Amino acid sequence: MFCLARQIRQAADFGMNTGARLAGVAPPALPAVDDPSFSDAKHRVEAALGFVKSLTPEKINGAEDKTIAWTACTRDLKLKGADYLQQFALPNFYFFVTTAYDILRHRGVPVGKRDFLGPVSWL
Repeated sequence: MFCLARQIRQAADFGMNTGARLAGVAPPALPAVDDPSFSDAKHRVEAALGFVKSLTPEKINGAEDKTIAWTACTRDLKLKGADYLQQFALPNFYFFVTTAYDILRHRGVPVGKRDFLGPVSWL
């Protein structure tokens, strides 16, 4: 299992790369290293969120039928946008977020389900 810093990096990078691939734009260039401090990890997450929030519906609409091509390890992969999002990107994103959450809980950080879910109006 990756360490906490790598789980955070992977989650942030998946968020940025998914949006970038669907929109057909380049994501921000962040260092491909695990962030050495919580401050650095927070900066990475904030940069990822800022980038994802900058993607307008006009940039994403229609991507469900677009072929998304990328390289994972040494394999060249291709999926239609909807399949890429549902079968590859979101499962990986949630895997890394959940694993980071689990590591924090295991280490005694007082986070709970509401921290994972974020602000929801129906709870």
